[in-house]
Amino acid sequence: MRYGVLILLSIILPYFAGSMTGAYIEKGYVTFSDLKRAVALLIERVRRIEEELKNLKQSTGKKLYIVKADNTRVRLYPWGKVLGLVPKGTKVVVFGKQGEFYITNLGFIHESLLKEVATVENGER
Repeated sequence: MRYGVLILLSIILPYFAGSMTGAYIEKGYVTFSDLKRAVALLIERVRRIEEELKNLKQSTGKKLYIVKADNTRVRLYPWGKVLGLVPKGTKVVVFGKQGEFYITNLGFIHESLLKEVATVENGER
């Protein structure tokens, strides 16, 4: 876990610190405490994501849904970046719901674009 967090931080921290501070980096206004806060924030976000994933893995009675519309957007998070498009008829497993979006094995999909077809028990795929 720690190794994974270190890799994540080495990839994201330069971008995150740059977007947070912008021109302050060029002028040398970024302090060590600023970077410590940024790292602490990233670690907290990673912990929350790991906790959510753990809860999803322990859930029983996952539901199998089918995509109702062609070129349905799959998002990274609700109303967030589009990861890709899936065709009508694609089967997805729903792990939970956040607002108007279902959390699926592919990403977040709006509730109006999915239709329930079955319940998947633990151990079945």
